Amino acid sequence: MLQREKSLERKHYTGAKSINIILDDIRVGDIIDYCFTIKSKNINDNKNFHTRIYLSNAVPIHFLSKRILWPQSLPPLVVKNHTTDLQPITRKREKYTEYLWQKKEVPVDQYEPYTPIWHDVVPWIEISANLNWRDINLALSEHYKVQALPPSIKKHVDRIISAEKDLGKRFITAIRFIQDEIRYMGMSDRIDGYKPLNAELTYERRFGDCKDKTYLALTMLKALGIEAYPAVVHTMFGKLLDSRLANPAIFNHIIVVAIINGKKYWIDPTCSLQGGTLKNYVQPDYGYALILDGKSQSLIKMPSLELTEPSIEFYEKFDLSKGPGNPNYLSIKTVYKNMHADSQRGYFHITPKKEMNESYVNGMKINYPLIRQKSELIVLDDREKNVIIVAEDYEIPDLWKRREAKKLWIMYTYVDEFITYLNNKNIFADRKTPVSHISPRYITKKIEMILPDKWDFKTESIAVTDPTFEFKKETQLQDLNYSISYVYRSLSDHVEHKMIASYIKNADQAYALLKSNLCQFDPSPPDKMSEKKEPPKKKDSLNWPIFLLLVIALIFFIFLAKKIYVSKPKVLLEKDEGSKFYGIEGWPLLSGFYILFRIIIYFGAFYSIASEVLSHDTWIRVSTSTSDTFKPFFLPLAFKVAFTSLLLTALWGLAAMLFLKKKHLFPHVFVFALFGDFLFIISDQILSYFFLSSVSTKTDIMGTIVFGLVVLIWGVYMAKSKRIKVTFGQNYSFNFKKNNNTL
Repeated sequence: MLQREKSLERKHYTGAKSINIILDDIRVGDIIDYCFTIKSKNINDNKNFHTRIYLSNAVPIHFLSKRILWPQSLPPLVVKNHTTDLQPITRKREKYTEYLWQKKEVPVDQYEPYTPIWHDVVPWIEISANLNWRDINLALSEHYKVQALPPSIKKHVDRIISAEKDLGKRFITAIRFIQDEIRYMGMSDRIDGYKPLNAELTYERRFGDCKDKTYLALTMLKALGIEAYPAVVHTMFGKLLDSRLANPAIFNHIIVVAIINGKKYWIDPTCSLQGGTLKNYVQPDYGYALILDGKSQSLIKMPSLELTEPSIEFYEKFDLSKGPGNPNYLSIKTVYKNMHADSQRGYFHITPKKEMNESYVNGMKINYPLIRQKSELIVLDDREKNVIIVAEDYEIPDLWKRREAKKLWIMYTYVDEFITYLNNKNIFADRKTPVSHISPRYITKKIEMILPDKWDFKTESIAVTDPTFEFKKETQLQDLNYSISYVYRSLSDHVEHKMIASYIKNADQAYALLKSNLCQFDPSPPDKMSEKKEPPKKKDSLNWPIFLLLVIALIFFIFLAKKIYVSKPKVLLEKDEGSKFYGIEGWPLLSGFYILFRIIIYFGAFYSIASEVLSHDTWIRVSTSTSDTFKPFFLPLAFKVAFTSLLLTALWGLAAMLFLKKKHLFPHVFVFALFGDFLFIISDQILSYFFLSSVSTKTDIMGTIVFGLVVLIWGVYMAKSKRIKVTFGQNYSFNFKKNNNTL
């Protein structure tokens, strides 16, 4: 017998015990008979039996049978089906009524990720005694009738009355005491665990569970002249309670509803460190609740939380006035309001200042590895307004990145705050269930940049609207101030499965707007990069290892080209110089001009990159980790470009020689070189995306697709053209199948 108390870390003591039985000599196919008895205590003298039958399981079940014997002296059981039409077989057996449910081949549960918790995925049957909400109200409310005010609590109440004349302020003062000073500790080990403990005991020992804290709140509020009642809810499935049969077992939490000046205010005493006044106090929304006032006959819908203003506002201000190559400065202000102020207040309350500073700086280092904190974190908490302001101040030596090949500087801005709400990489359009969506959320972010001089940036305003969310990005430029503003607002807590395809499209469109960077053309390299220690200056010299590798590669390419040039087919078809199709004109002539163009292009590409690849000084600057110019992937990528340029230059040179001599291998080498061009473009885009952080535009992608079609057209032409076969003596096709010697 083990009492593991797995929930104790969450301040919940259950007293539940686990039985671990070790049976000897158990083999596959053995049948184990077991039985157990569950003892429970009803909330009143009436029977409040309640159970469920699930028609799918974590493992497949060949045959499922559920049998209930119910006394005929009691009202019949109430049965409610959920996403199933399976009906029980009923028959009379002496003093009992037998209810029998049977089903063969019960399937395995089919859960899709991110399905809302309130959505019934599993078909199931609910079975309950013939109760109604009024019966439950009367039974439970008996345990929350306020008794005589204990002396210790009376002194506390008298202090509140003397300090506050307004009922709303008295209410807030009492609730804050219970939320902040009475620690939460769940105690569910008693068989009568639905009863609260004595209010005086909870007050004296300063801890209790939701029932104890609620009863203490009711005791104090009554003494303060405030009408208040307990209300039972379910913290996870509260939105579904109105579709369930009446039963006290479907509730798992109890809170307080107060009536002040004719208006209801819902308060959860187990929350802590909430801020605000009666007007802006954040009220919980657990869906449906049953107010235990002794007279309510139905559930009531709790008010939904609606955000009419942003609950989180991010402000980032970059001081770029010193320009690229110099240290830049970043100040951040984050404003948390209402619900998010309540959630952040607990973290700031229990976290030491040093630990908090380190946490914030380490978070910034993810995007800015060399960032330094100029001053300590500042946290301002206005609990009455329920607003928390966090101020940060940094210096960033490595904000700008130099792209020497393109002679420009580039700076990236990060909007990670919205990724959680727009990232849908694990959601697919063909799913059968709705998708849960975080709501309510209303978040804004504004990034301001002070530029070193007047740069030409375009201004734009782009909005993405979906039934689930709305997102807007806006850029503005005024003199030396450039700003980017983002606004995100949730409109629903889920996406219907029929709307998932359009949701994915809209979320992807909004997600793409998060990527933003600033580019500034500057042909001259920086004189000073930062205060970081630079590698020792050395006289620039030739990088001999790289040079020798490229020379060896060039010799190998020339040798290979020569072997191809002098090769002969096994069966050579003589050129038919008398044919009307003989001669280099039309498309073949166009291919000759294209060959010359490609040779110039690749020779130029090699020439432009050779100075970087063969420079010993460049290698030191980009491979020294303590340097601001540290770029571990630059030279390998540059070497790849140089190597590929040499290869394709040699290949197109071979194609030119074969073309001029009307050699039989020209069509093959020409198409092979075109395919090499295509692979070079694709690999360059992929490597640039992963290692140089440059995002391909729609124009780049469309250009690649068009070039792929050009390669395909030339390939088909070279394989099928009679002029090519007659002029170059081609007698076999590109799929290398044997062919006859006739055209």
